[in-house]
Amino acid sequence: MNEVTKTELIFEGLGIETAEDVRRLADYLDRKLASIGQRVNVIVNYDNFQMNPSASDAFFAMVRHNQERFFLSSTRYSTNAFFRHQLGEQLAQASFGQRVYRSYDEAKEHL
Repeated sequence: MNEVTKTELIFEGLGIETAEDVRRLADYLDRKLASIGQRVNVIVNYDNFQMNPSASDAFFAMVRHNQERFFLSSTRYSTNAFFRHQLGEQLAQASFGQRVYRSYDEAKEHL
């Protein structure tokens, strides 16, 4: 039996401006996550992440695709309280209903 793998996706400092940026990120993540060979538990680092609102629909569609295809479970974190609140609202609007934690350790605890 395979051991369940945990991986961290580091979106720290990433800026998403357009749907094309999302497509490039999605292509990269598809290759990276498929190469693992099994579904994984994922912790996503959103520190200093920036997203243009016009790219949000494409971004959350990519997140949904990754969750359905590659993830056993996922948690997210950011050390920025305002961003945690903002991203939490966006996740709720996109029907993810996930909390954004304040640290890696807290996110890992809730994985």
